[in-house]
Amino acid sequence: MCYSVSGISLVASLVIIALALATRVCDACPLVVPWLEFIASVVGLIVWVGAAIVLTILVKEADDVGVPQKTWRHSIVGLSWSGVLLYLIALVLSMFSVVCIACGCCGGREPSEARRAARDEEASLRRTEKEVAEEAGGRMPAAYEPAEAPTAVGPMDEDAAHAAPEEVEMQQQKQQYPYGVHEPV
Repeated sequence: MCYSVSGISLVASLVIIALALATRVCDACPLVVPWLEFIASVVGLIVWVGAAIVLTILVKEADDVGVPQKTWRHSIVGLSWSGVLLYLIALVLSMFSVVCIACGCCGGREPSEARRAARDEEASLRRTEKEVAEEAGGRMPAAYEPAEAPTAVGPMDEDAAHAAPEEVEMQQQKQQYPYGVHEPV
């Protein structure tokens, strides 16, 4: 019995994973896939509820007779009820998508062609920095130029921005100490 429950559970889990990936990765039919996820969750939940009930009854009978290794049997029962809980969570999560499609309260899911068209339109409207630079005659407009790094003593003038590091340090000292730097005697 445990092998058949494990096999059915494994197949149901793989179906749920494949359908979830199909929905999110390759834009499979968004109106059918949530229903298939829901059905796979229901099948997995039914299998695990049945297995958990049967195992609980069998373990109780074995405990009443006094068969050794009681903790191992109880761990199997605990794991089977954990499987019920996990499939119940999967069922509830897949039910949200099904309810959205059925009632249309959240707009359902757009057909994949409409989503793809909206993405393509958005991509065509976006302009790359290279296109903007080409329109500006090869120079990046001010809006696309990187901002100057802030300094601790204040902004630098245009000449200092392209100067050597020693000159930049001197310029910063002049801004910080307008009356000159006093050297210790």
